[in-house]
Amino acid sequence: MEEKRYSDYMDEFTSEELYTGLLGHGLFAEKLPAFLSSEWRVY
Repeated sequence: MEEKRYSDYMDEFTSEELYTGLLGHGLFAEKLPAFLSSEWRVY
């Protein structure tokens, strides 16, 4: 069996399928983490 390269895997799905999959696994947050917002405080 021939070993697949990264580019071979990229041809197996569309950018929309990739985005939907990442979104479904929770890799995009609905709001910014606290350390990136102006509401962040050190206690």
